[in-house]
Amino acid sequence: MTGTINYTVLVTFPKRFKPRPARTPLEFLLRITTGVIIGIGMIALVLSFAGKVPSLEIEPYPEELFSHRYSQQEMLQDIEFLLATYEEVHPDLYYHTSREEVENLRNGIEANLQEPLTRLQFFPKVARLASHFGDGHTSINFPWEERRQHTQSNALVFPVDLKFAPGEPAVVNHVFGGWTIPPKDSRILSINEIAMDSIQSALISTISGERSLYRCFVLESQFRPLFWAMFHCQSPYHIEYEPPGAHGVVETVDLDGLPLEQIFQEQRRRFREEERVPWSYQSDPETGIGTIQLRSLEAYIPFQSFLVEAFTIFQRDSIHTLVIDVRGNYGGNSSLGDALLSYITDQPFTQVSRMDVKVSPQVRELYRSWMLWPEPFHATPAWRSSIPENMGDSIW
Repeated sequence: MTGTINYTVLVTFPKRFKPRPARTPLEFLLRITTGVIIGIGMIALVLSFAGKVPSLEIEPYPEELFSHRYSQQEMLQDIEFLLATYEEVHPDLYYHTSREEVENLRNGIEANLQEPLTRLQFFPKVARLASHFGDGHTSINFPWEERRQHTQSNALVFPVDLKFAPGEPAVVNHVFGGWTIPPKDSRILSINEIAMDSIQSALISTISGERSLYRCFVLESQFRPLFWAMFHCQSPYHIEYEPPGAHGVVETVDLDGLPLEQIFQEQRRRFREEERVPWSYQSDPETGIGTIQLRSLEAYIPFQSFLVEAFTIFQRDSIHTLVIDVRGNYGGNSSLGDALLSYITDQPFTQVSRMDVKVSPQVRELYRSWMLWPEPFHATPAWRSSIPENMGDSIW
């Protein structure tokens, strides 16, 4: 797609380059255990934790409150609590956006809170405020309980996957249900008489992130729930589009929505057919150029095995230049980056020279819970029940 930012890294190997053996799972676990013990001791000294461990379990939002409308005063209190919490836990909250800009947006949002709103109605307003900080880890969770209730009531959701890029119009990536219209790469002009530019702008304003490219990536996976929550469009979906290569030509189609589970099933089948893998490599002995594609940075031990295989082949083929393709990769575990870098340089290196943590009562409670909690808090039944069953899929 035109306008997409592409990232590649060119690396020339030192002459004495040799692939290093991967750490065994036992070695890796020993390193992790040692690091955890040292880390806990250091954090304990800094935070001086003591007392009762607070519960991190998330209580499910009661269904009887889905239609409850919160008063202006309650919503103002929520905004005040949100910003006070950010101030207490973030080490540099106004790094990307000035306090004055945030206050101006806050004042505008609060001035428009003239009527009581449900949680679902209030979400876009407060999410827009959270995203204004320009920090990918400072965000507001989508009200998934309401979304789950909606999709489980035989709702028919938008049946088209869209692609987004900064400064570019939304285009069709895939149409579910066997439809071939609109064709792939068609430019979407409107949905149910709402201009696509307006839809895209409104939705992306609720997504937190440092870069526009990342926000577009998140929008691709969250378009359905955000579109439903903010524009309330129902099936059938009337779509105006411009076919690929037909500039100025406007065509229309009416598509019936599909059950969300049908979309999940079709997407899983597509992923299997496309044999999507988190990492891959290519080696060309004629040009001496090797390529590594990193689509994900998860699963440390399998990644070590992948690196052993890839760099053994690179050495066999006398590869002298490596292209690392990170297009479509939007984060993960930085230890995988360390593993890759250890094959590229024999000099000491660090990905992060400094990490700041703001010591405050809320941060202390969080670290205390992490250190004493019997299992990772994200694995508790309450937390699992608070997110969609298919959240692991890239379409909701």
